[in-house]
Amino acid sequence: ILVAKGSTAVTQLKTCCDINVVETNTTKGDIKSIANEFISRHKKEGIKGFYHSGPEVSKWIKSNPEFAMSSTPFSVPSPVSFMISKYKPELLYEINKSISKINWDGLLNPMCKQYVDRLCFSTQI
Repeated sequence: ILVAKGSTAVTQLKTCCDINVVETNTTKGDIKSIANEFISRHKKEGIKGFYHSGPEVSKWIKSNPEFAMSSTPFSVPSPVSFMISKYKPELLYEINKSISKINWDGLLNPMCKQYVDRLCFSTQI
């Protein structure tokens, strides 16, 4: 998964969910920059998707139908989402399974407190 360089999500995704993380080459963290870098790197490097957190994710995904967003927003007020190529649905399944496990085990809020210094109030969809 491609993640913005320097993002706290880099460590969190590796430790909590055993996700192979690749950092962006740039420090730009906006969704458009990450998406463009993903598009230019995914075939050559085998990157399956990218990560972004924020309210702009829902708007961006509507105008980019070639991507699917993970169906479990697990942090409010800013949903955390993974944009995965629709041609590789296996990864989306594994990510959603990991998110569900974190919610079910009650690990979400302690992990959010540790990594982002706030509670994440989980929502179930």
